[in-house]
Amino acid sequence: MDYPGPTDAPVTGRTDTTPRPTPARGAPAPPAPRSALVALVVAGLSFALLPPLFPHDSALPGVAGAAATATTAWTVSHLFGMLALVTLPLGVYGIRPTLGRGGGVAAVLVAAGAGLALPYYGGETFGAAAVAELVVRTGDAGLVDGIAAIRWGLLPAAFLTGGMLLLAIGGVLLARSVHRGGATPGWAGVPLAAGLVLFVPQFFAPPGVRVAHGLLLLAGCILLARAARGRSTG
Repeated sequence: MDYPGPTDAPVTGRTDTTPRPTPARGAPAPPAPRSALVALVVAGLSFALLPPLFPHDSALPGVAGAAATATTAWTVSHLFGMLALVTLPLGVYGIRPTLGRGGGVAAVLVAAGAGLALPYYGGETFGAAAVAELVVRTGDAGLVDGIAAIRWGLLPAAFLTGGMLLLAIGGVLLARSVHRGGATPGWAGVPLAAGLVLFVPQFFAPPGVRVAHGLLLLAGCILLARAARGRSTG
């Protein structure tokens, strides 16, 4: 009878610790799903459509500002903002196979940042608009304080600030990982990173600057999608 020798021992439960080879810089990467590229383009378009649709008269005091907040333009512009915050993380997560080291962390930070910022956008879209409609209907200027509480209360502001900070950090890490992954051009992630870093400052800028910021994000998303597609095909 033959008895199993040392080399015949069962290997069930063994863990292969051999490091996986890292694709050479410039070599074709695993394909990025088409859905991820579409998500990036949709995010860019949504970012670009928000500022020109946004009723800037909403910053006016009293009933005049409330009347602008109660408009369809207010709701639609913020819906585009929420769509951008939903599709951007989907796109970044989907192109991870084309990214270099740090791409996974960047995707997590972008998703976390968008998740924190979304409740704020939801409050503005529905809560602030509902109070503004009540102000317009009743003419009670005292209710305007309710709009301010929804937009600039401590907790909503903390969610927005925390979310935008994570988005900015995620954008910078994303730009670095795009470069490390061998994308062409290597700076393909820089415009999107710049747009995410400038997100909070542009809130306090004139309308023209905000429109330009939306176009910067659009260009950044499209460039990132093209770079990821080119990286996949070699």
